[in-house]
Amino acid sequence: MGVPKRWILPTRAGRIALATLATVATVVVSACGASNEQAPANKANPSPDTSLTNDPTKDERLKLQSRLVKLDEDVSGRLDDEWAAGTWIDWNTGKLTVAVTSDRRAAQFRGQDVQTRVVGRSTSELRQIQTRVSRELRRNDVRWATAYIAVKENTVVVEATRESLSTAAVAALESLGDGVQIRYVERRVEFTEMFAGDEISSAATRCSLGWWVRGRSFNPNGFATPVVMTAGHCVDKDGPQTTWSHATQGAVIGSRLSHNFSSSDWGTLDANRVADQETNQFLLPDNSQAPIRGIRKSPVGSLICKKGKTTGNTCGPITAHDAEVRVGGAPLVGASIANVVADSGDSGGPVYSFFATNEVFAEGLTSGSRAGVDPDTDTLIYQPIGTALRESDTVLLIDQD
Repeated sequence: MGVPKRWILPTRAGRIALATLATVATVVVSACGASNEQAPANKANPSPDTSLTNDPTKDERLKLQSRLVKLDEDVSGRLDDEWAAGTWIDWNTGKLTVAVTSDRRAAQFRGQDVQTRVVGRSTSELRQIQTRVSRELRRNDVRWATAYIAVKENTVVVEATRESLSTAAVAALESLGDGVQIRYVERRVEFTEMFAGDEISSAATRCSLGWWVRGRSFNPNGFATPVVMTAGHCVDKDGPQTTWSHATQGAVIGSRLSHNFSSSDWGTLDANRVADQETNQFLLPDNSQAPIRGIRKSPVGSLICKKGKTTGNTCGPITAHDAEVRVGGAPLVGASIANVVADSGDSGGPVYSFFATNEVFAEGLTSGSRAGVDPDTDTLIYQPIGTALRESDTVLLIDQD
């Protein structure tokens, strides 16, 4: 089957009618900032041959991924961090790979859709290394870096620009041994440099809606409050009187209910005023609707998509989970990373997995990116949806039919 292409989906053209605010809010990514700069042409107008909707192998790949993701859920429940070291989808073989630390353990997982790899470090050992890496980054005042467990390499990777790491920081990281890899990148991850003209706005900021959720504790009468979720850094500076509106039509949505932009990156807005426009359907690029079935944390190697105002719908493989991302302040902990094109203006919108059965699962919220133009090297940082829902005491609005 081979390694899949990066999928870039065509964006929907035309104005957004007020009556479809709820549907569009579920899928359209907007941004913060005040620049009117346009996105590069190869992002805003991707070539047809990289479109998921036109890919003749799409259904085959999505059916295989659906089967392997379900298999991963079963296999992961049988793994122990003391002797296992993660799972990922191998598109070269079309199988789920399970990393373990001995041949004896490997024999437990071989099967038609499963292959094993014997590695030198367990998940527990890798997490200990990651903790030591985090300590050295703090001690050396490294403010711009991303550190994560690379399950395929069985190491902890630190990505940073050369100017972000001092000589002392490099020496400290290298002293941790061959379990740590330093990868120098040309651009650092950014969260706050974003474009104007997006889907929702306050008096000071423009950002985007992500997922419709229901709040379990916000309403004093005990009813589940309609809530929309976006990125935490979008609402981080809001005051008690700040309200958000649909930027194109001017409809008032509501004000901030809660947020986290320290260890996580999510924010919630009271959506009672537009409660009749909430939806449990996902608007696809061909204007058809797919039911939102639930949340998912797909394994490394899985193909996911995000939708954003600047770069439209783009897709690619997950490369890491549980990353620590430093962007000048408190680190974002537990983030996920994917090789997906994203740029300023895509922040706050939905990250999702899509299956051949026309079902959508929420994976997260776009948080930041190492903006560029190459789908093979671009990096999407996203907030996993499970953490955002748990910390905000909300539940995803889903179609249960």
